[in-house]
Amino acid sequence: MDDRQLLLFSTEQFPLTLDNARSLLLRGLMAGNVVITKHFKQRREERDFTTIDIERVIRYGTLVDQPEYRKDFNNWVFRFSGKCETRKFEARVALDWSEDLEFPTVIYITGICKGDRDGKKTKLRRNSED
Repeated sequence: MDDRQLLLFSTEQFPLTLDNARSLLLRGLMAGNVVITKHFKQRREERDFTTIDIERVIRYGTLVDQPEYRKDFNNWVFRFSGKCETRKFEARVALDWSEDLEFPTVIYITGICKGDRDGKKTKLRRNSED
């Protein structure tokens, strides 16, 4: 059996406090253990946000829901909400500690800014992939 398939924790419930999860995400960011997905790159261009926006929302934003375990990727997905300049910003990132628990990998999945840079609301199409 591949070590990556070996689960150390139950997938029914997230095994850490949310504060500890944020600390792990920040440790991964500080160590530079970041994977930027193709989907993220596409959405970043379409929706006009940056990796700095993602980092800011992880650091200062609010966790929207409980993390969701993704069995197909063996990681936990988090939804954060915060500010991107004057706009509301939401991001999804994953935490993968299968290789290194001390400095886990942070995976940028997607983000969306709501409103334009002048603070006016704009309609955004929701993609079925998000």
